[in-house]
Amino acid sequence: MALAPLERLRLWVAVRRLCLALVLTFARVAVARPLPDSGPHVNSGWDQTIRLMHLYTRQGADSYHLQINDDGTVDGSGERSAHSLLEIRAVAPGVVAIKGYRSGRYLCMEREGRLLGSLSYNEADCSFKERLLSGTYNLYWSETYQAAVSLSNRRHRAHTRGRAFPPFSQFLPIRNTLPLRPLPADHSREAPDPDSLPSSVIQTNSMDPLDFTYEDT
Repeated sequence: MALAPLERLRLWVAVRRLCLALVLTFARVAVARPLPDSGPHVNSGWDQTIRLMHLYTRQGADSYHLQINDDGTVDGSGERSAHSLLEIRAVAPGVVAIKGYRSGRYLCMEREGRLLGSLSYNEADCSFKERLLSGTYNLYWSETYQAAVSLSNRRHRAHTRGRAFPPFSQFLPIRNTLPLRPLPADHSREAPDPDSLPSSVIQTNSMDPLDFTYEDT
């Protein structure tokens, strides 16, 4: 039996309302359900997205990847390794903290630009301005010591005095392609103490260094 035009209209409106209600119900469920997150930034305890990078630098025929070793020494490796894999997190606009993924130590600086890996984070010694240089290279600058992060030694510095920045201080961030192996059970994954972070600390979901805001210097 054919329905009258008015009845067909009422039926169509009822079906449309039912479909809309189902769509809204599923949308609420999807938003409320937490998304699984097993990324390395969760395991690190930093509570926000970080960038997993290798910092590569080159001068003439020599090239290195900055690495933070288990004993706290900082040096360069010709090849990418677990110790050259770094976690880079923004702690303020244009300022980052750098942490060794394998060693669990923060990259910090002492007098005369000496680098070391520390198990504890200190804003003054372990924060670096991340500056985008010409091309795709970055410079990491300590405001405390007015020095750039560099893998150069005294011999390198002696031969290049007068330059704006020492050798091996311009780093190309390279995304990690190495498999992430499980860390030892006693491995330190201490996050920076919130009280030690700058008051201007910001959250970032960027995994791309070019998404950062670089300050003119």
